[in-house]
Amino acid sequence: MADASFDVVIIGGGHNGMAVGLYLASNGMTVGVFEKKNELGGGCDTQEMAAPGFWGDTHSAFHQHLMGPPGLMPVYADFELDKYGVRYIQPDILSSVILPDETCHVSYNPSVPGGAEKNLESLARFSERDVEMLMRVGMCRLPEYHDLFMQYFYNPPTLPGEPNPLKRACEAIGISEEDYYYYCSMSTYELSCELFESTAQRYSLLEASWSFSNPPDADGLGLPSVFGMLLNNPMICEGGSHNLAHGLQRALHDLGGKCFTQSEVEKVLIENGRATGVRLVDGSEIRANKLVVSNADPAQTMLRMVGREHLSAQMIRRLEKLRSGDDAIFWPQFALHEPPKYSAAAFNPDVNRSWLQFLVGEDYEKEILYARWEQRLGRVPRITPLVWCDSHWDATAAPRGKYEAGGQSHAPKISALSEREWLELKRELPDQWIKTWQRYAPNMTWDNFIGFNMWTPYDYGTRTSMPEGCLVQVSVLPHQHYHFRPIPELARYRAPIKDLYLCSNAMPPVPMGAINATGYCCYKILVEDYGLDKIWEKKGRSY
Repeated sequence: MADASFDVVIIGGGHNGMAVGLYLASNGMTVGVFEKKNELGGGCDTQEMAAPGFWGDTHSAFHQHLMGPPGLMPVYADFELDKYGVRYIQPDILSSVILPDETCHVSYNPSVPGGAEKNLESLARFSERDVEMLMRVGMCRLPEYHDLFMQYFYNPPTLPGEPNPLKRACEAIGISEEDYYYYCSMSTYELSCELFESTAQRYSLLEASWSFSNPPDADGLGLPSVFGMLLNNPMICEGGSHNLAHGLQRALHDLGGKCFTQSEVEKVLIENGRATGVRLVDGSEIRANKLVVSNADPAQTMLRMVGREHLSAQMIRRLEKLRSGDDAIFWPQFALHEPPKYSAAAFNPDVNRSWLQFLVGEDYEKEILYARWEQRLGRVPRITPLVWCDSHWDATAAPRGKYEAGGQSHAPKISALSEREWLELKRELPDQWIKTWQRYAPNMTWDNFIGFNMWTPYDYGTRTSMPEGCLVQVSVLPHQHYHFRPIPELARYRAPIKDLYLCSNAMPPVPMGAINATGYCCYKILVEDYGLDKIWEKKGRSY
């Protein structure tokens, strides 16, 4: 006899799992979410990291809402998450690319009045040609093109050979079919060089794309990477990204859903080829009357929880060869007396209030490609910092008059180094970080620091469920992308076991931060299989 039963059992309490749970609960199903950690949210985790009273995100620090307000994230609008305390802040100055000659390109929020015009003025100081290209890409923000791009991110992938929404959107803004396929063959690095000539514009695209697990040298990923970064609209979750997890949980609770922490799933129960529930590590058995959805990574779900005896030899081989490690990072958090004051402010004063700052070295092409090669070889790349200061925009991040800041740079995966080597790096890297930052912001001396904490891939691997200490469970590579993601047999969110589905960030279309896209797309497949509510049609959306 089962110890408990639900219509739907969800493995893992990350934001995608809870998003699926919300949609299923809105269809009248009973939902139970089982999370092994003592907190829900997965990568949406906020802690006092650098010092008491300074709240920093351990992973999901900025949420991509793609060309507009947070209402464009379907789950946010569909369940009115603002009523559950989830609020987003739109910085009007998004980012700065700070060059070693003390100039900078400042990017403004195009959703804010005057933002698009300021973007063009800033970029014109570096390249008139780049301004023309940015204006062309900016057409994608117009309503007639907007939905096509949203369909790419919020619909299950088209089948191989079928035209996808990204192709139709490119055609709509005047990119020829020949150029589309030419761009599709390129890496992010190659396409950024094809479209733009200024270091400022190229570097921001390369670093931002790599931050979302799109390596600069991966052939065939340039088009979705570059357009995704050009059209995204990153925002700050007020109070930290964990507030999104809180809001999702509260909304699910109001629909009758139940969440259980410190409840690790050991096994998916299978009877007559059908998933019928789960067994927890404490021996409890939870029955699923209708279906099981896993938010755990696909290799763990299929090889350990389902079991190799239920899988084909080909699927086992492909799951064992899934590649991760292309987005391993160092993630420092800082408690500051005062915010960074950049020398480049003489060129554009807005650099000091920009949310994100890319600190560019003397030879950015050599620097970023070398960093990539070193990472692949298991070495520690030279620091290429991306830093941010949430306290400019979110007053809850630090005590009054003080500042919380964060950063990231690339790292090798866990298995490249020993435990001792990782612990030595945690002691050595802070000084390197401060010296690098100080070259651009002279006030960033140790006297300005109240506290400092750095997570490495080793921390992510031992404290979270992230394979190899990487932020994305499965790397974004041509053979692990879109309709092949994570492997062809699982790319439609269905497992080869009846009534078992997958929804983690290893699933298609692409990992883009906490936008609940894979959870939402998984629900669309469940709509097909179980005749559920097509909520997007009721809301008048094409996605």
